[in-house]
Amino acid sequence: YTTDKVPDRIDAFLTRDYATKEPGTKVGALKPGFLVIRPSQSVFDECLEIIRTGNYVFDESDADKSGWEGKGYGNFPNGAGMSLGGLIPYLYDVRHPGTAVELNTCRWNNNGHDTLYRGNDAEHAAHHFKCRRYPRDGKISKNHECERCYETIMENLHTIRLNDSMCGPPWECDRHRSSQCLIIHRDWFLMRRDWENRVYRVTGDKAVLSTRDGEYQSRFTLGYCAGERRYNALKLPSVKFDLAEVDRVTEGKEGHSEPFEWKTSRGKSIALMPQDEAAPLRKVMEGRLEKLGEPMWPQFDHKLSERIVREGIFVGHPNVPPHLGTIVTAYYEFPSKHAASDYERWFVALLETS
Repeated sequence: YTTDKVPDRIDAFLTRDYATKEPGTKVGALKPGFLVIRPSQSVFDECLEIIRTGNYVFDESDADKSGWEGKGYGNFPNGAGMSLGGLIPYLYDVRHPGTAVELNTCRWNNNGHDTLYRGNDAEHAAHHFKCRRYPRDGKISKNHECERCYETIMENLHTIRLNDSMCGPPWECDRHRSSQCLIIHRDWFLMRRDWENRVYRVTGDKAVLSTRDGEYQSRFTLGYCAGERRYNALKLPSVKFDLAEVDRVTEGKEGHSEPFEWKTSRGKSIALMPQDEAAPLRKVMEGRLEKLGEPMWPQFDHKLSERIVREGIFVGHPNVPPHLGTIVTAYYEFPSKHAASDYERWFVALLETS
């Protein structure tokens, strides 16, 4: 991420915490929550030797001369320099250079943080609205090309850090400063809801579905927050169940286990076709998708068709002919001039005519 050459041998993958770095300093601390290291007894022993020797410099006046061996690997918030926050970057930057890869923290270990310095102090005036990561060429004035981690789309996120971050844990039902945090939390609540749906499919106990009546930011919390900092905790069924059986429901594909109870504008229930019984229809669709030719224009790609086949939910009686079934596609986030309530109304109307 910060160098052009990838090492022939990679001993570690890590991310750095630039959000807490003092503007203008060259070294960023290890960002907690993500670290991949090739096991090595000799490297472990070396870490012990570094700690026991204790060659650590305290220099609050110059952060680039503080920390381990006075190399700048210190002077981080909350004493992180003396712990893994300073030790691991020092180990792979100074002791074993060229053996570790720094990953893009907006995509790996993302916590919705701001990558720009927005302080208004005179001491760091040159860094206002510049990237917190120190530029490779040392030119601060041009240091404004960095990904905004709070704007990274979900499709590009590989791992997310929820604990003690800008977004915070979903179960705190707290207010957020960015829409990305709400979307991240919604995905977490979707996973919880999917697991509850699986348990319901196995046990038939509706108690597990009884905690979704919260109205606080319900579009994103899915009813699991009764108010700010008022979380509706998970309610397990009264009967015993096998977790392995829950995992086998719909082969672990999120969303397919949803016990839909949609109703038309006249109050008539809309049935959900059991997804295991819809498998033959899905197989037919997969075969047809493989035979599709190249699109005439790039914008006519097959992404939507692939998503429908892979994630589509089939509505209707299980014994109806395939051409009488309805496919409900995946839900997408996109800017629109219409309110979400409009789409909900139109969606029900669409089902009534299918």
